[in-house]
Amino acid sequence: MSLDRERWIQLAKANAEVIRAEVTRIKSRLEDRDHIHFAEFWAQAREITSMFKTFKPLEVEEREKLWAEFHALCEETRSLQEDHRVITKRASKRKKAAVETLIHEASAIVQGEDGDRDLDRAQAILNKALDLMKASPAKEKSPAAVPESAEPPEEDIDAIRLIRSDREACWKQWVEVREAVKVLRKAMRSEIAKTVKQEASEILTAAEQDDPHDVQNRVKTMQQELKTSPLSNNEREKVREMLRIVWEKASDRIAQEKQEKKRKHQEWAERMKEHLVRWETTVLKNDVVHGRIRSEIVDLEERVEASRDEAQNEKMLGWIREKGERLEKLETAKAELEEKIRVVRSKLGKDAPEPITELPPEAFEAPPTPPRRPRKKAEAPRRPSHPPPSPGLNLGEVLAQTLLKDDETPRSGVSLGELLSEKLGAAVGADDS
Repeated sequence: MSLDRERWIQLAKANAEVIRAEVTRIKSRLEDRDHIHFAEFWAQAREITSMFKTFKPLEVEEREKLWAEFHALCEETRSLQEDHRVITKRASKRKKAAVETLIHEASAIVQGEDGDRDLDRAQAILNKALDLMKASPAKEKSPAAVPESAEPPEEDIDAIRLIRSDREACWKQWVEVREAVKVLRKAMRSEIAKTVKQEASEILTAAEQDDPHDVQNRVKTMQQELKTSPLSNNEREKVREMLRIVWEKASDRIAQEKQEKKRKHQEWAERMKEHLVRWETTVLKNDVVHGRIRSEIVDLEERVEASRDEAQNEKMLGWIREKGERLEKLETAKAELEEKIRVVRSKLGKDAPEPITELPPEAFEAPPTPPRRPRKKAEAPRRPSHPPPSPGLNLGEVLAQTLLKDDETPRSGVSLGELLSEKLGAAVGADDS
């Protein structure tokens, strides 16, 4: 059913107004030429093109006018976009050169001789190059903001977007250097892991013989080194497990040594307590002896003063000197014992027994005399038979002669039995001759 003319004109005007509003809106996107988002522009342009095809009725003159305006906007935008591509390509080449410079720098460092430190430096530069490749502007800039012959400022290089071909070329070079770093680091970590495991094994062996405190100090040092070691977490954990075993063995040995030391100390303390009793008793006894000898010296000195017998005085002065030397020895022995007592009491501390300040009564009693073992009666030797004594031997004369010296004075200190044995033996011998 055909519409009447008036209704047709109203619909045509309404459709033209809708298309005009969209053309005006898309035209506003080109006003800020520094921030044109071409993808959004062409998405909206496709919608407007569809409107021209589907919005009917539409007056021919109005349609051609709107289409011409829309077509001019599209051509202008296409020209701007083409210029933008040229500038973007030129900027991408400059960014590609900057990325390649970083990659080549990292590659040169990888060949250095500083080991893991060089690899860390190379990896840091590769990370910087990767960040530069990933950087892209929030919005694409219109070429109107930058003259065709101009270069983007150096500080805006992070905002430059690499075109696909440049990005793929940079990525290929970056991966090659990154793989070289990984291979070298793997070989280095393998060597370091071998060295660390060997050192841990040596410490494990030492834990059985060396000083356990020194072993634990070595474990602490190695644990600190592991924190900065380039080993992987799995490799670190294996070494730490070995170090834990070493630590436990050293701890067990330390505990055993402490127990043994405690036992020996207890034994030593018991011996020292016995020594203290003996030493302090000896000191007190020496004091008694010292006092007695001192009294004897005083008595001898008084007797020397009172006596006029030179020979006797000389003898007593000799006794005084002997007793003085004995006093000096007692005093020296006392000083040595008192020093021993002081040192031992200091070491025993609160475990030391109460000091002995006076001698017990039994200390003054003479020690019991040990019983004498009975002698075996020796069998009398068989003497050869002798002829009877000479009848001229008078026993009274023998006794008289033996009891007197040549000067006719009695012999003191000689028993009758000894004299008889001596004289009889001599007489028998004379008779035998």
